[in-house]
Amino acid sequence: MGVYQRAEQWQDFQTQRSRYRDEMIRVFGGEVVNHSPLLHGRKAHSWVHIGPLDGPVSVAQVWSIAREAQRTDMKAVTVLSADFDTLSGSEKGEIKEATGVAIIVRIIPKNAIDEVRRRLEMLRANPDAPIESMAIPAFYAPLSIVLGSRVTGRMAKVTLERCEVDIESFIASQRPVLKSVTPAMSAAAKKKAQSETDKWETRKAELEKWLAKANSWQKFVDFWAVDWDYRSRVDADDRPIFETDWQSFRVRKGKGEVEPLVLTAEYKYEQPGHYQVAARVTDVFGNDGIATVTVEVK
Repeated sequence: MGVYQRAEQWQDFQTQRSRYRDEMIRVFGGEVVNHSPLLHGRKAHSWVHIGPLDGPVSVAQVWSIAREAQRTDMKAVTVLSADFDTLSGSEKGEIKEATGVAIIVRIIPKNAIDEVRRRLEMLRANPDAPIESMAIPAFYAPLSIVLGSRVTGRMAKVTLERCEVDIESFIASQRPVLKSVTPAMSAAAKKKAQSETDKWETRKAELEKWLAKANSWQKFVDFWAVDWDYRSRVDADDRPIFETDWQSFRVRKGKGEVEPLVLTAEYKYEQPGHYQVAARVTDVFGNDGIATVTVEVK
């Protein structure tokens, strides 16, 4: 489900952003602080910023968050949002070099949103109700995509040059929310909780075995698609709609035999002008991300 569809589903959060933000920090395992409009909480040695559900956190916004943290003694910020504009490793490096602040970006998963809604409903019914502790959902890193482009006349070529991966985040994105076995549990509940933990440990071992063989970023890409005129189509709220004009899939022909992805797409424009091209990349675990590049057609 896309960020804007999620926002429509959870519209009630938009009228109580501060309460949603505070509970999301607690679900993330952090502590709420009232430091500034940009630094909402802290976890370990990092500030926490909670982005909105109804739009991405842009690169410009991340720079503002970093500059705010630069004025404090803690030089790291974890930015949580339902979606992000592209923030590559090189851009994180530029931010770190300019401000001294390390930026960690994480996507808010649906099960964390579900948990926040449950908490808000409980607090609405009884403000003094205790909220039981729970396992922390996996907040995973968005894909960081690097595109290259070249224009000859009216022919534009876009190349998927790199897709930076966060191995720890990939594994975390697959981890279910597990209940800890406690003495207060019934025998049946303990058995079920232990069974779910054992299943995850088996799955985790399988993932780690596969990851050990994935020796290039291309192995992580399942398919990618291109929208050659991204900003030309918008929804009722003037937000861009991604429409697939071209795509390449990793085709499995047989056991151990895979047809490789096509990493360069090309398109001939009918009219000259500046066009924003968007590429959506989906990894083998189902996580995705969008990157854009502007081309000038003469």
